[in-house]
Amino acid sequence: MRAFFYLPESAMNEATEYYTNLIIKAFEGYEVIISQEPFIEEDVDVIVTIRVADQNELKYQNKHKKYFFVNWFQGIGPEEYELLHNYTLRSKLGKAYLSYFEKKGLKKTDLCLFVSKEMERFYKKKYDLKFENKSLIIPCYNKALDEASFLVEKKYENFSFVYAGALYGWQCIEESVQIFKKVYEFDQSATLTLLTGQKREAEELIKKYDLKNVTVGFVKLEKLQDELMKYKYGFLLRKDDPINNVATPTKMNSYLAAGIIPIYTDVVKDFEEHINLGDYSLKYRIEEDTLLEIANKIITFNTKSINVEEIKRIYKENFDKYYSDHKYIKLIQDKLMILSNKV
Repeated sequence: MRAFFYLPESAMNEATEYYTNLIIKAFEGYEVIISQEPFIEEDVDVIVTIRVADQNELKYQNKHKKYFFVNWFQGIGPEEYELLHNYTLRSKLGKAYLSYFEKKGLKKTDLCLFVSKEMERFYKKKYDLKFENKSLIIPCYNKALDEASFLVEKKYENFSFVYAGALYGWQCIEESVQIFKKVYEFDQSATLTLLTGQKREAEELIKKYDLKNVTVGFVKLEKLQDELMKYKYGFLLRKDDPINNVATPTKMNSYLAAGIIPIYTDVVKDFEEHINLGDYSLKYRIEEDTLLEIANKIITFNTKSINVEEIKRIYKENFDKYYSDHKYIKLIQDKLMILSNKV
């Protein structure tokens, strides 16, 4: 049997490469064809896409053949479009347009790869669809646990914070730096590093909030984990809305893989169901906890000593159960076994 992966260059980055390679590994026994072009000239049985819009670009040599479609649904695109365009009338029209193709794609796809169970619930409710046995849940991640990161000298002794990624408002960057400012006012040994390509925006934030002990840095993706392992805490705050409810931000995976203690919120439903950090959980709710309350709780937590072996064991359990290549490859293969009897 043959599987055709349509992976256009515009869709590929470090996160999508890891995810698609995971899917490809599951196609053991298949002849896998990887293409950046949407032309399906080969006699293939399975077509794999990683964006809903990519299904519309495909051009078939044999239009009458029954293909089995697999698609990775990375996020709820129409709602993200509306948010990024500030909920204007034009954005609402764009949302309606995108929703039409999204629903069409969901109905067309024979195996839907969702990043969370909440995403499946969202689509069921929004489009009144039933997925039954045509869906799998695989969270977004791209890093394995680096056990050496727990042994970095003075890692858990320094009062160090990091924020890695873009500085968009919906990622609660302003709330993050304000919390840090309140922590710094209590303890001037606290440091914050903003690892981002948006240097100008970062410097504007520093000036806006008159931040001290905050530095701006940037490292290439292939060196990011080496940099992250230096820090004790990492900011991953989100607000309670459907976009964040269904997401599984790779930042959580990156932080945990580097031995960082994440400062996060309870709105990511899949993390609520599957991430368990035990005594090392710094989880809050922006809608209920004030920024000062969050800062005070972090200050209190920082008085505790870190048992390196214990935190490493807890993190490893999360990787074994949640960020596990073996687990998801097996789940996909089980679905493909059923598929092979249908195509």
